[in-house]
Amino acid sequence: MIRIVLPVAVVMFAAACATTPPLTVEPFPGSGSPELKTCSDRPAVVLRAEPLYPPDAHEKAQPGWVILEYDIADDGKATNVSVVRSSPPELFDGVARRALREWRFTPGSPRLKCRIDFRFRPR
Repeated sequence: MIRIVLPVAVVMFAAACATTPPLTVEPFPGSGSPELKTCSDRPAVVLRAEPLYPPDAHEKAQPGWVILEYDIADDGKATNVSVVRSSPPELFDGVARRALREWRFTPGSPRLKCRIDFRFRPR
């Protein structure tokens, strides 16, 4: 009985310790890509919040990127934040949206259909 249990326990322990490799990341769209268009003469950023790296992505050294579209309200807040494209899909979307919603732009200059990208690189 001990001879059977010990090898099974070793295999289970090794499987639990194994780390999964990072997900495949698509290349970031080129500079001429329509996905990277942004609003003209965007107001100055007066408060910038950086997205937090998700702990599970950090542990796997997972890179990625997110392109967001948003409007700027008259009070300078980013509104209607949505994901245009991301890679790996959905992994960094939530943290990128949360960070952009904390940004503040110069008030009194509303804009529609602005875009920004966040790129995530493990350190």
